[in-house]
Amino acid sequence: MRGPTEARKVLIVDDNADFAEFVGEVARECGLCEHILTDTTQFKEHCEQLRPEIVVLDITMPGIGGLILAQWLGEYARRHQPDLRLVILSGCDEEIIQHCREVGANSGVIDIIALAKPVAYVVLAEALTLEAR
Repeated sequence: MRGPTEARKVLIVDDNADFAEFVGEVARECGLCEHILTDTTQFKEHCEQLRPEIVVLDITMPGIGGLILAQWLGEYARRHQPDLRLVILSGCDEEIIQHCREVGANSGVIDIIALAKPVAYVVLAEALTLEAR
């Protein structure tokens, strides 16, 4: 649990380092504490250690794909972080993005925002700072 002056933690998971850095920049400018991960094989360990309040997740990545990570996040949310927000950002078509959203929701993530890449700065900033639904 974070103290009253601690910034909310965001874990950004994307194999495209440039895009992950863009998301990190938006997160920093929104007053969030960002952590970038480009290797999905380290995802579970990072979540367990960091305990992020927000996870920004790409779907199509080498190693472990976003669908599997979204499913695991549901289990993680039920155990550790029931108010976890999942922001799905992907260049996939809308049907695949929505399928990933459904997988996360069916697994236990309650607060999910799904956006297509490329995403505007303002749209991403709103997704990161929007009050939990």
